[in-house]
Amino acid sequence: MAHGTKRDERAGGGGGLGWAVAGLAVVAVGLSVVVVRQFVAGGGGGSGGGAGAGAGGGAVVSDAEARMLAEAALAASGEAMKNGRPEQAETLLRNAVGQRPGDQSLRLALAEALTAQRKHSEAFAEMREAMRIGPLAAQMHLDAGTLASQAGLAADAVAQYQAGQALAPQDARFPLYLGMALIRAGERSQATAALVRAVTLNPELAEAWGTLGELALAEDSLGLAKQHLDKARALQPESFKWRLAAARLAVRENNGQAAVDLLLGSPDEQLLAGPTLRVLGQAYGLLGQPAQAAALFTRAADRAGVDGQLRFEAAQWWERAGEAGKAREQAELAAKLGHAAAKDMLGRAGR
Repeated sequence: MAHGTKRDERAGGGGGLGWAVAGLAVVAVGLSVVVVRQFVAGGGGGSGGGAGAGAGGGAVVSDAEARMLAEAALAASGEAMKNGRPEQAETLLRNAVGQRPGDQSLRLALAEALTAQRKHSEAFAEMREAMRIGPLAAQMHLDAGTLASQAGLAADAVAQYQAGQALAPQDARFPLYLGMALIRAGERSQATAALVRAVTLNPELAEAWGTLGELALAEDSLGLAKQHLDKARALQPESFKWRLAAARLAVRENNGQAAVDLLLGSPDEQLLAGPTLRVLGQAYGLLGQPAQAAALFTRAADRAGVDGQLRFEAAQWWERAGEAGKAREQAELAAKLGHAAAKDMLGRAGR
């Protein structure tokens, strides 16, 4: 996460993991190895007369000592993150937050450690607390919104992107991310408005144009969908996602050959994926070529190995192509994988 907040200022503005090096220097100068080890173990440090209670429930530390221990925790947790041990970083930082709950740098670092472990709900809670502590920056709303989205908290994501947009109204990322969050929240008309704002601020946003095209396609506005998807493909000609969307549009326009031309020749991991297969199946259906669809679904089922649904769909396509033997073969394989409809198909065929 790129926060541009108090945590970066404490590191001298280095960004990334550079703050770890600065923190290590603080440890070397201000703390003994024994104190650092005590803190890592969660036992606090220092002796009487201080202002804060130790995280281990025993010793009391002064505010100055707590601040130095927090710097030690930031340094040590940074090393843990760099070495791929986010769970260790989390432990260190939770102990530090116990000593200094109002330290924004610690909260941001803890959010990062939790994110690395895919604990998105907890990371979002830490981000919100960091923002409450301040100082507040628009980028923090972007990070918090992303965490909320990853945690499945659609309403919270929308609220964070809206708040960020209020702070940075010329930043096209906020309406772009807001549009995506609104789609997940089921608010398609509001999503369209947000994405239009995004491309108004930055006409080079292929993701916004393409998503507008998909929304228009879902609304049966085929002409508008084509305009938006053409812009997305012009900006990102290598994007398979926009080619697939354009193929869907071609099918809706009853142009099966255009859809086939758009998709054939793609790598197998794209060509044989479920969404692509279904579009190609529709295209071959329009062209009156069920055997081509059947061959493609069989190839995909062979590649997947244990996908009963793909086997069943291959059987259906072979049946439409008038290839009873091949249909039966695929239906038997699907039935062995527990596909109930395939068993019914075999029953209808007298098996």
